[in-house]
Amino acid sequence: MHDMSAAAVLVLLLAAAALAASASSYELTKNGTIITYDRRSLIIDGRRELFFSGSIHYPRSPPDTWHDLINKAKEGGLNVIETYVFWNGHEPEKGVYNFEGRYDLVKFVKLIQEKEMYAVIRIGPFVQAEWNHGGLPYWLREVPGIIFRTNNEPFKKHMKEFVTLIVNKLKDAKLFASQGGPIILSQIENEYQHLEVAFKEEGTKYINWAAKMAINTGTGVPWIMCKQTKAPGEVIPTCNGRNCGDTWPGPASKNKPLLWTENWTAQYRVFGDPPSQRSAEDIAFAVARFFSVGGTMVNYYMYHGGTNFGRTGAAFVMPRYYDEAPLDEFGLLKEPKWGHLRDLHHALRLCKKALLWGTPSVQPLGKLYEARVFEKADQNVCVAFLSNHNTKEDGTVTFRGNKYFVARRSVSILADCNTVVFSTQHVNSQHNQRTFHFADQTVHNNVWEMFPEEKVPRYSQATLRTQKPLELYNLTKDNTDYVWYTTSFRLEADDLPFRKDIKPVLEVGSHGHASVAFVNDVFVGCGHGTKMNKAYTLEKAMELKVGVNHISILSSTLGMMDSGAYLEHRQAGVHTVTIQGLNTGTLDLTSNGWGHLVGLEGERRQLHTEKGMGGVEWKPAQKDPRPLTWYRRHFDEPSGDDPVVVDLSPMGKGFFYVNGECLGRYWVSYHHALGKPSQYLYHCAPVVAEADGERADAVRRGGRQAGRHHDPHREARQHLHLHLREEPGPRPVVGAQGQPAEGGRRRPQAAGRAVMPAQEDDPAGRLRQLRQPARHLRQLHHRQLPRAAHQGGGREDLRRQEELRAPHLARVLRRRRQLPRHHGHARRAGQVLQEASYRRRRAISHHCMHPSSYPFHFCYLLSPSSSSSHQIVLSSSCCCCCTLIDLILMG
Repeated sequence: MHDMSAAAVLVLLLAAAALAASASSYELTKNGTIITYDRRSLIIDGRRELFFSGSIHYPRSPPDTWHDLINKAKEGGLNVIETYVFWNGHEPEKGVYNFEGRYDLVKFVKLIQEKEMYAVIRIGPFVQAEWNHGGLPYWLREVPGIIFRTNNEPFKKHMKEFVTLIVNKLKDAKLFASQGGPIILSQIENEYQHLEVAFKEEGTKYINWAAKMAINTGTGVPWIMCKQTKAPGEVIPTCNGRNCGDTWPGPASKNKPLLWTENWTAQYRVFGDPPSQRSAEDIAFAVARFFSVGGTMVNYYMYHGGTNFGRTGAAFVMPRYYDEAPLDEFGLLKEPKWGHLRDLHHALRLCKKALLWGTPSVQPLGKLYEARVFEKADQNVCVAFLSNHNTKEDGTVTFRGNKYFVARRSVSILADCNTVVFSTQHVNSQHNQRTFHFADQTVHNNVWEMFPEEKVPRYSQATLRTQKPLELYNLTKDNTDYVWYTTSFRLEADDLPFRKDIKPVLEVGSHGHASVAFVNDVFVGCGHGTKMNKAYTLEKAMELKVGVNHISILSSTLGMMDSGAYLEHRQAGVHTVTIQGLNTGTLDLTSNGWGHLVGLEGERRQLHTEKGMGGVEWKPAQKDPRPLTWYRRHFDEPSGDDPVVVDLSPMGKGFFYVNGECLGRYWVSYHHALGKPSQYLYHCAPVVAEADGERADAVRRGGRQAGRHHDPHREARQHLHLHLREEPGPRPVVGAQGQPAEGGRRRPQAAGRAVMPAQEDDPAGRLRQLRQPARHLRQLHHRQLPRAAHQGGGREDLRRQEELRAPHLARVLRRRRQLPRHHGHARRAGQVLQEASYRRRRAISHHCMHPSSYPFHFCYLLSPSSSSSHQIVLSSSCCCCCTLIDLILMG
């Protein structure tokens, strides 16, 4: 035992020594480094530099992935990592601080330093970032007299305390460039310009105070404000947007550089949003334009989005954050975006001397064509940017006696004003695909258990009673999403409709975000708002009786608002309740007297934890009419190091836990305009890895249509049908997700799309592995692949494609020497797809994970062996059914 302790101490000492050595060997700055700036660029110890930055938020990724993410960012040509600082993560309660685990800010910045990169720290402390409450802790709302982000003394007091705390913590670790650390810029406030208009003079006073307060912290590095054209004093204003090279005039002061703090690599998505993308070509065009007008720093927001774990997402924001960034949610390369931007960074670095010291000039080359040149004629240093702003027409321009082809909406970079080294529309990077295969462990021992004690409460059980319904946020204190509102009322026989075909209607007005209504313990319906319109009215017909009737409404939020003026006054929850259709007219129950219960019984018992599960009696899952039920199961850890996700397609709405940790909200019963859920795959590999060797359970609290029969085994087979399909078209919905009052309808299955046989016809243990055809698919030209895959990929098919699409593929067909190899790969792609079609009973299939992206995503099943098992917890509050949850290995 003594030897083991000594060895452990030695290991810790060696690790500390290695970390110290790494910090001392940092060469980008030194103790006493001075950072200045002029219109051209930031200047570090008298040295100008081009900065290519990427946003990676430390709380949105597990700490054991930080090293790999930063590595990939550097390999992608970045030399800066940018992150916000999240106040409500670091100080969830007044005076209670958290700088551990995913919130270990110092560790994250030291890893950036270890990789010989710079850092930009955006302290805020309001950050928006699609983060709950914009990063502001809930307890601020309860400070007497407080008004957020204006000339309000209570807010300024707490803001100054937190900013000082963060600055001192970073100073103590010697992480500012003036101390020899990697931090070259810090940000105060965030996108305040539109709020300054709202608060008028008080807003101007506040922003001037914030700038002065930040500078007085003495970090030794410049401070910035994004979206603040008239930044006070020495603070540098920066641009956020998609096309800052064309839409932003730059700082009003001509002594401040052009810095771009948010170049959005995609569009963040909320529940109800269809898939959205931003092409690599469009991003590269915007970056090239920005540098052509004198910009010297761009930050990609996000470079890796990660996951909104737990309840950290803002209102309606999904857990998956910026999955279309150069590094996707799982940290995998998103090609060609990652590679195309890497090539752009390399090309711009070739022109570094001209960009930083050359004399700029502009030369029109025709309508919507221009050349922007940086040149030092005495040193024969020159770079030219040839721009074509036509969105539909390619063109040829003449520049300095030479003709150049410039594709539509593109920029060609001439490193010596003669040779094209990069075109934003010419993508050389290979297109990749994110494949996944099902983990066999989820089929074995597929035994669900249930805890059916989540009951609908009544007014008599409520301890908090008021005349009118109370505001939800003030009740939950941001500790849960759920509040029960209950009331009771008496009806006489004359009050009820005489006609049997007429039913009274319950009308619930809510400030947001969703609610489920019960009358006399019977589920009557649910309703919800949207990201744009959070308030809504739930209207459902119901059965009432003579005597006392009970109404119970489970109201829930999907996070707190993250932007706008007077954020401290935003509301959620029930505010009016009426009953229409009675003989006596409208019955207004708003002032009838209401009881409130915060949270669910399962939350209070902490059923998602090992201790909580052990404190209740679990029963085998079976038919159960209760609308709210908790479920759990065990599963073994999948083998390998690939990311692990859980497919929640058969679920409704709620939370998802693994090994006691909440991994985020899900809402797969809410479909976007294309008829599919916005997100149904949930990342859980980090939690599984952290709990390696521990027993795992899966627990879910599920709400479903009252009276609908529940058969876990039958629904497990239906779930397999969703994934083991022949073609990647629309997927059928199991049951009546999201519309329980409509009677359990299924969305029609597209004609001609065969469904795999039931599970017992093809046991999962015998499913064979389909080997992906190595890099063959990736080597196909990205415009040829989808057609080749759809049509079978034979030689005749490709010939027919070439004839039909010759005008669009002219440039591609010039590469004659590569075409025979591509034809062979296309044939192989078609053969693989045909083989999948012919072997239906072997359950080999392809599945399109992102309808708007190409090419196909192949699913294949493995049978890994593992002796360890883990704990999944799934939490759902309405409109869902218990069924099989598949683990999927991403690769």
